[in-house]
Amino acid sequence: MNPDFSSPNIIKIFFNLLLYTHLSQLYEDSVDTNGSLSYPVFRIVKGREAELSDVPYQVAFKTIYSYFSKQYITFCGGSIVTNLKLLSAAHCFNIKKKALCDDFIYVEGKALGNKYAVAGCLVNKDVYNPKDTEKGQWRSMKKVMYPAKYTFPKYDIAIVILRRPFVLNDNISPIPLASRYQDYSGECIASGFGQTTPIYSKLKVLAAHLMLASIELMKTKTCNQLHKSYMRHFICTSDLVADISLGDSGGPLVCHNTGDPNDKGKGVLVGITCGARPHNGSIFTRVSSYKKYISTNCADFTLLPNYIYVFPTLAIYNFYQLSVFPS
Repeated sequence: MNPDFSSPNIIKIFFNLLLYTHLSQLYEDSVDTNGSLSYPVFRIVKGREAELSDVPYQVAFKTIYSYFSKQYITFCGGSIVTNLKLLSAAHCFNIKKKALCDDFIYVEGKALGNKYAVAGCLVNKDVYNPKDTEKGQWRSMKKVMYPAKYTFPKYDIAIVILRRPFVLNDNISPIPLASRYQDYSGECIASGFGQTTPIYSKLKVLAAHLMLASIELMKTKTCNQLHKSYMRHFICTSDLVADISLGDSGGPLVCHNTGDPNDKGKGVLVGITCGARPHNGSIFTRVSSYKKYISTNCADFTLLPNYIYVFPTLAIYNFYQLSVFPS
């Protein structure tokens, strides 16, 4: 059963919610010489540097940063489900076109050129390496699919299929998925690359290392009251302890000791980083709401010919008045 987003307040609740999404090439002039990012994207705030073994399920989606230095930079995060299948956010790969399977939008071919999924990597900027090393495994993406009903923040989930599987090891391994709805509380782990200042801060400091933080979760009732809407298909978090900020979009929210049948000591993936509302914490797409979608075989379909790809470099969403501003 698909999640029900029929509530008329589902858009209104994100009044002044700004989602800054980096969807295409990050040009060299997008980052200042002091390492500050001029194109804002969601990042971990008040976190600590991660070790490879802390979050072996973490994936960095990287795009070309400098053709001169051949460096790539992270534009979104993701999670390893199998050695060939990853999860991320739809807004990281958003286009406007349908494919053979009417329930889904597809992205493949040139739209994924100069973009890679990298596992076992701790750094934000790196040089492409076709060989697997202890510093990471780079994989090109065969296709990305996300729900045709996607309109941020609704249905903000994407499946990424790799052209070649990751070689699993202690530092690169799948994370089990939450199998059922649960009204979570306490702290869970969010991880991502980059900016360590809040989304409302004028200072945009780009970290060089993978960050992780314990984030305080809200009960669904509190989330409903805060956003004045039905939030069952989201997980809401507080920014009192730590938060996401600008670049972590698509990244994992993992909880431990939840009692979920899939939790075998590794924890379970409960959420996918969706967005943040200044001074009101963040929202994550609830993974258990999309069990049927994640397990679908529709990823085997191919695109219709003559696809037109629309990849704005920067999309800014304001849910009081929706606007998109390509760079």
